[in-house]
Amino acid sequence: MVDRLELLKSLTQKKGGRDGLDMKIFIILPAYNEERSLEGLLHDLGNKEIIKGTPFEIVVVDDGSSDRTPLVAEKAAKCSPLVLIQHKRNLGLAAALRTGLFAVLKLADGQDLIVTMDADNTHPPKLVPQMVQRISEGYDVVIASRFRKGAVLSGVPWTRKVYSQCARGLFGLLLPIEGVRDYSCGYRVYRASVLQRGVREYGKNLITETGYSCMADLLLKLAKLPGVRMSEVPLELHYEQRGKNSKMRVGRTICQTLMLIFRRRLGSI
Repeated sequence: MVDRLELLKSLTQKKGGRDGLDMKIFIILPAYNEERSLEGLLHDLGNKEIIKGTPFEIVVVDDGSSDRTPLVAEKAAKCSPLVLIQHKRNLGLAAALRTGLFAVLKLADGQDLIVTMDADNTHPPKLVPQMVQRISEGYDVVIASRFRKGAVLSGVPWTRKVYSQCARGLFGLLLPIEGVRDYSCGYRVYRASVLQRGVREYGKNLITETGYSCMADLLLKLAKLPGVRMSEVPLELHYEQRGKNSKMRVGRTICQTLMLIFRRRLGSI
């Protein structure tokens, strides 16, 4: 079996390799049983220019799916710059995100950008150019936010709305980050250099949460790095495009989020 890091490295070096000057965009998609939604998302990513003239790579992290998710990714890899990384068993969103980030960061140059998106086709790729533009204006992390003017939320269950509103209120009150209103949305663009700084500071503890609160966990740690600037653009969230019901257990996620806030207030990583 080919080592997954070597696979990603060979993909990155296609078409003449890296000259150390060209920016590349890495798109990380943690996926668990997303065969119905992933195909449409990969089609859009593979057939639309994310940024004109900017090369990109798609990294699908299959988190032990029991459906055809890995087969969908393998099929897309035949016509798109895509590599599939697989967990033998389901380890959860935090583990899938950690696997994708650490694999990419071993290869990314400091000027590269790293995009994280949900694999359920609720995050429209067309927002990436706007988010990348914001990075070019001097920001280090850009979040697609549900709480900015112009945001469109379609088909979102009331339980998810309650959770996101509560998270926004609690984090904004107890652990505020300048420029941030949406602490839990996973649709983001990061400068690779900032994530690399995060790894140097925290090592494997860059993401220590085990559930959906991992998104806030990562954000809070990066915000503590000197000089890091964050911004947001309005999110278009099309929840009706999901292939199935949400895997998030809202009650459990609320408990994990409260514990995360409690630990950060005490100064624990």
